Amino acid sequence: MAKRMNAALLLLLLRRLIIVPSMLLICVFCIWTVFGLAAFTVFSQSRHCTAQKCTSLARRWIVLSELKSSEAFPSNLLLKEQVLPSDGFGRSTKSTTTDHQQGAEDGDTVTDLEMEDAEAAGNNGHRRGDEEASLPLELKSLGFSGEKGNARRQMIENRVLGTGEEDVEDEDDDYGEDEDEADETQEDSRVIRPGLLRIMDELREHSRNEDNAVEEPSSSCSGKWIYSYNLPARFNADLVALCDRILPWYSMCDYFENSGMGKAVTTDRAGVLKPAGRWHKTNQYMLEVLFHARLKEYACLTDDPAKAQLFYIPYYGGLDVFRYHYANVSYEQKDELGVELMGLLEQHESWRRNGGIDHFLVLGKITWDFRRTDTEWGNTLLMLPGLENVTRLLLERDPWNANDVGVPHPTYFHPASDRDVEEWLHAVASSRRDALFSFAGMPRTTDSIRAVLIAICTSQPRLCRFLECSGDVCLRPESTTELFLASHFCLQPVGDSATRRSVFDSLIAGCIPVLFSQETAYVQYPWHLPARLADYSVYVPAEDVKSGTVDIARLLAAISPSRRRRMRRTIVTRIIPRLLYAAPAANLTTFRRDAFQVSITSLLEKSRSALAALESKL
Repeated sequence: MAKRMNAALLLLLLRRLIIVPSMLLICVFCIWTVFGLAAFTVFSQSRHCTAQKCTSLARRWIVLSELKSSEAFPSNLLLKEQVLPSDGFGRSTKSTTTDHQQGAEDGDTVTDLEMEDAEAAGNNGHRRGDEEASLPLELKSLGFSGEKGNARRQMIENRVLGTGEEDVEDEDDDYGEDEDEADETQEDSRVIRPGLLRIMDELREHSRNEDNAVEEPSSSCSGKWIYSYNLPARFNADLVALCDRILPWYSMCDYFENSGMGKAVTTDRAGVLKPAGRWHKTNQYMLEVLFHARLKEYACLTDDPAKAQLFYIPYYGGLDVFRYHYANVSYEQKDELGVELMGLLEQHESWRRNGGIDHFLVLGKITWDFRRTDTEWGNTLLMLPGLENVTRLLLERDPWNANDVGVPHPTYFHPASDRDVEEWLHAVASSRRDALFSFAGMPRTTDSIRAVLIAICTSQPRLCRFLECSGDVCLRPESTTELFLASHFCLQPVGDSATRRSVFDSLIAGCIPVLFSQETAYVQYPWHLPARLADYSVYVPAEDVKSGTVDIARLLAAISPSRRRRMRRTIVTRIIPRLLYAAPAANLTTFRRDAFQVSITSLLEKSRSALAALESKL
């Protein structure tokens, strides 16, 4: 009996010795397997992420194929770009330099124009050409993922850009490919009334700058001679000397430095103003001073009025009217210089010969400041008998007046050489834009479109960035330029008047303007902006936004990255060079058609056409 019990106990002990370790080994094996699989997964993902990171940090050579094929750009100009760590503004900084030789030495041949959209840079795992993957996560919540989302995107895109259902694009299109963009054109008649469209078309006929063809500098001044009247100093220089009294609470003297470009920007904490030394604190009302300074350097000036084809009247009418905006003076005093100017002009045979048809004024204010009616504001310069035939270059024109011509507001960038322009265009083309849209400004009235846009922007911080222009924030070029370089679209509502300097600040930063009034740009700048509205902008009637009919975020998200890139290509290749006011002593050849030169060329053509029409009637 005792032997049996011992045997049973021994057997039980053996079972425990075998089973328990076996179970422990099995548990250890299971745990090891689980942890091993987890580690393998993490390792695999980390390798994938590292590969992405290495790809995004690798040096890449980018050449603008559109520019490369154009005479406007040297064929061997390459861009070397390196993505660096975040700059604290929510986007990566980039060290960007141009290099004419290293690309050839490395044997790199790049023919694709690659704009640095967030999706193209690999942000959030985006893949170029993958529409759903390229949408930020917050946009997917707007309903733009999946097949139905793509259909909704296309529907809104068609509405915004004026395309039809047949215009659905290949989402994998390549920037370097030839594309038929005619189907993308927004019909101007949908936005601009036929009468205004006719006037704009007539003005564009005087401009040979639409195709941005490069005109080689000519040593011949035949047909290009300009005579500048020698007016008394009270019409120009004396007005500049009043810089500390134009505004009763603020001295504007700093803005008159450097021939109207203003004080040079000496610090750029954001590192976005390239090249250094070419950026100034330029005031938008310095157009007259800047233009006059450039004209003094014009190669075809003449002292012989009988030789001239065009006549410049150097009257700083904008400064004249500006100094009385906040002063308690009589109508007679406000109108005094304008009336005196007419008396002086009538003494000249060159004026009496053609009644001012071949004359032009540059006025650094909006046209309504010179058309006083039932208000205390402004003077009556442009209502004076005799000035009706003179061409007036203005910051904002009367859309119904064919002798009012809008020209770009001066911006902060004033290049002195072709290389300055090249460096800036490369910085714009390669800027990483991780904000869908942005707005820089201040509210007006509570029921204005601005108030609605600010509310929309601040309620969606992952999509929109709002820069409140309090104090002098928006008078510092790095503040607005940094914002616009980081944004795909820039909201540009009307302010105190229909036009807005910010439209040009955003355009030269490659940010696509979203306009809410046809008078902000479409009926303003026939010589400097393309006729096809959808090539460079988005139009949404202000009332549609205020009433809630249009959701701005959904509307802009519906515009595919490929179309954004094409619009930005137009801005970079065709628009930016024509919006810049080069420094007075600039030496530009490739980019000689800046805002000043475009205006002069068009003025000469307009004068020739007007004189030919006059002669045909005699």
